[in-house]
Amino acid sequence: MSDKTDPDEKSDDIDVKMYAPFSCVDCGQEFESREELEEHETKHQNLSKNER
Repeated sequence: MSDKTDPDEKSDDIDVKMYAPFSCVDCGQEFESREELEEHETKHQNLSKNER
């Protein structure tokens, strides 16, 4: 029996999670690009203007 692990074998010890790098500070929604986040943030700004 070999002490080396098979590099193709998945480990149960590692829990890999992918996170979107951009998230909205107002509601926490996550986006994969800055452009998507900026477009989303305009919705919050428009809502704030309509509340005045």
